[in-house]
Amino acid sequence: MVIPLHVLVEFASILRSLTVRRRLSGADSHVIFEALLGISTLQSWHEEAPRRGFALVIRLGQSDTFDATGYAVAERLGAEFWVSDRRFANAAASAGLGGVRLVP
Repeated sequence: MVIPLHVLVEFASILRSLTVRRRLSGADSHVIFEALLGISTLQSWHEEAPRRGFALVIRLGQSDTFDATGYAVAERLGAEFWVSDRRFANAAASAGLGGVRLVP
């Protein structure tokens, strides 16, 4: 599993938020984070990812570039892009972008 660095940073923020809200223990948060690091390879953004992500949100009529930039990294690697944002997944499908998998 390849994870763009920006996704790992966001995932860490989500874990911390759940811990601060007492929905997840600090120990569990740490175990989950370390497990994710153990099963993945980190991928830095290539220099075209932000530009491609920006172009994609324009094409898809959206405002949030986060998922579009992640898609750009997956696209460059020839990998499937897993996303939990139904709006992005639907817009990508409507635009004929392949390799998007919705994870509910």
